[in-house]
Amino acid sequence: MDVFLDFKPWLRKNPRGGRAWSAHLSPEKTPVIVKCWDAYKNSEDPCNMEVGAYVTLQELSGVGIPKFIVVGRVGFCHAIVLQDLDVTFLYIFIC
Repeated sequence: MDVFLDFKPWLRKNPRGGRAWSAHLSPEKTPVIVKCWDAYKNSEDPCNMEVGAYVTLQELSGVGIPKFIVVGRVGFCHAIVLQDLDVTFLYIFIC
């Protein structure tokens, strides 16, 4: 089965802050986050360092830390694709 990245960073709904955008893996329409580094301005090092962090924290994947899916090139960018987590923030006030 072929899997395709449906990545449209130009749509207003897709930016997630910094270098991250919402996307989908098709055909299942699985929500993912794509993090990109401009390959003209950056070496692969920052991308690979982040991949290393996700691999190191692999035991916590899916529980507050997104699951690492793949690293590669998207257009002219170094990119990683991560699981899109629905994060709920819990604020605790101590008096």
